[in-house]
Amino acid sequence: MNILGINSFFEHPSIAIVSNGQLLFAIEEERHTGIKGGKRYTPYSNVYIPFKSIYSGLEYLGMTAYDIDMIGYSYNKWLHCLDSIRSLTGQKKTPFIDEISAFWGLLNSKRALTGRYDLLCSMREHLPIGSLSSKPFISFNHHLCHAASAFYCSGFEESLILVVDGSGEDSSTQLYLGDNNKIISLKKFNIPNSLGYLYSFITKFLGFNAYMDEYKVMGLLAYGKAKYEQKFREFIVYDDKGNYKLLKQNFFKSKRDTWISS
Repeated sequence: MNILGINSFFEHPSIAIVSNGQLLFAIEEERHTGIKGGKRYTPYSNVYIPFKSIYSGLEYLGMTAYDIDMIGYSYNKWLHCLDSIRSLTGQKKTPFIDEISAFWGLLNSKRALTGRYDLLCSMREHLPIGSLSSKPFISFNHHLCHAASAFYCSGFEESLILVVDGSGEDSSTQLYLGDNNKIISLKKFNIPNSLGYLYSFITKFLGFNAYMDEYKVMGLLAYGKAKYEQKFREFIVYDDKGNYKLLKQNFFKSKRDTWISS
């Protein structure tokens, strides 16, 4: 079975082609577009399909889209829809209208993939129009995709898997057990308790681009001192079982110079 995997809901759109459990090809769209990160995540924009990456993978492997048996997408639209209600209760900072717009884009992701509007004529040798229309299109849990990409490429038969990012559909941190060909969810921390969002807020606070320049902050860490350690203890608390919680959701509600000088 040949599976085309697509990641494009957030930034860094990419694809992978797997055949009978073996990874044959993987690439990020930025290699073709020359845009750092491939694209910016904008919840109310149209769904993005990394056609250039799909075409390059098929061309490299000498395949056409007719050889693909299934399409996997790394974000579950139905879980996203259910979680959108958190915007109305204040648990998510994204406006509700943005969440619904994002869901609408996800709902049309297969139509965007199988339509003719974004498909260039030069790609039709390996991506004929309509060649993917009849293929099963399955949306997977975002954090499960992260876990699978780590575990199945690790060579381990059994392992704990920790996924920490801004958010998946409803969670921000998730712990799994990888056991041979199974991945079992053990524990998860839901939005708004997101270490990834805190990381991105700090990135923006320092004058960098959130969801893009976090690696710069990570590099600067080697030159830093624990001057604001106590300040961070106001953001995050832990219990004796390793559970964490973010105490402040409006991390930088006060003026920037107030936080720096305090």
